[in-house]
Amino acid sequence: MEPSAIDPKFVDLVLRNLGTTAARDVELTISPTVQRSVQGGGSEDVWLPATLPVLVPNQEWRTHWDFTPNRVGAGLPDRYEAEVAYKDSQGKERFSTPSVLDWSSYKGRMWMTTYGIHDIGKAAREVSKTLGKWTEGPGGGLGVFARDGDAKDQRRREQTQAWRAEQAAEAQGQLDQESSP
Repeated sequence: MEPSAIDPKFVDLVLRNLGTTAARDVELTISPTVQRSVQGGGSEDVWLPATLPVLVPNQEWRTHWDFTPNRVGAGLPDRYEAEVAYKDSQGKERFSTPSVLDWSSYKGRMWMTTYGIHDIGKAAREVSKTLGKWTEGPGGGLGVFARDGDAKDQRRREQTQAWRAEQAAEAQGQLDQESSP
């Protein structure tokens, strides 16, 4: 059992060859039957392969097991007894590795979400969807206007200077009227 790389609230069932040689005729048995919760209630079986012909060193087989928030309170078992049986790289000797898979360690844990390339792709799809809704025209949407910024800014400066000169002239005229007999 390990958290998914996409989101730690998702837990995957992983069968990985940690050895230095290939494992052949790999068989996984788990009791009770592996089930996942279904959104809205209920559960469904998790598909497991009958046999994996070979797992080379560091190779893994992985499937989604469950979404932790949905599993809590779903009435599914917490503890599973697992056994992986396999032959050596020559296909001669048979080995068996027992394991216990326990959901109780996942139910009370806290996690932090790390955003990665998957999230960037999701955000890009949302941006594309939003942009696809925009139409240019009188009914709204997106319009782009270009202007000669320097020319417009120069006109604005000239208008401001003319207004200030006018205000100064008016103020001077009022002073002249007040000071004349």
